[in-house]
Amino acid sequence: MGHGYSLLGLSTAVFVTSHLALSSAPIRSATVRRLGETHFLILYSVISVIALSWMIMAYVKTPDDDFLWLPSPPLHTVPLFIMPFAAVLLVAGVTAKHPAGIQTRGAIDSSPNVNGILRITRHPVQWSIVLWSLSHIIANGDKSSVIFFGGFFLLAAVSSYLTDLKCKKQAGNKTNEFAEMTSNLPFAAIISGRNHLNIVEIGWPIIIVSALLYGAILILHPIIFRVTPY
Repeated sequence: MGHGYSLLGLSTAVFVTSHLALSSAPIRSATVRRLGETHFLILYSVISVIALSWMIMAYVKTPDDDFLWLPSPPLHTVPLFIMPFAAVLLVAGVTAKHPAGIQTRGAIDSSPNVNGILRITRHPVQWSIVLWSLSHIIANGDKSSVIFFGGFFLLAAVSSYLTDLKCKKQAGNKTNEFAEMTSNLPFAAIISGRNHLNIVEIGWPIIIVSALLYGAILILHPIIFRVTPY
């Protein structure tokens, strides 16, 4: 592996491990006690931006013509079909209020409210990142993309599992009740009969915003990344 791949691998490892470490309950709690919640969030943001910037710069400088498999036209179009679902998961996940999500304040203290996107997965944001990263790995096929997008894939997949453990420890039976009605793996709770699919609950505002986001990605992708996604 050349120097470029080594830097990309190192920067990706730093990005993933820093996120997981700072998100872990022991390190986060100890840091918050010492610095306070606001200063912790500032520290977390600064480290994230630095690590991500280093990762992106390493990716840009790494050759993209060393293929593990050739990106044929059918594979090249995979993100076109996957990203609409990733957009819905992202938008719905950001706005959902539940013990395992972003909008968690007050959710643990109330009865589990399982509807909309939560019927599909209790970790919609993480699975949005999984779909985004995996579809781009398939479409690109080169070593640098496997390392770069693979880092996001690994981070999202591990984060969903660690979030479950953290919520279970913090909220106990109420989170257990929520977990029994939902699933980490998309559609697993529905297939097992613990829940049922209700697309209408996701809501037209979520669908419209997701469509606008997807359209913006299609328009801006060749401008920002100099790669045409279609």
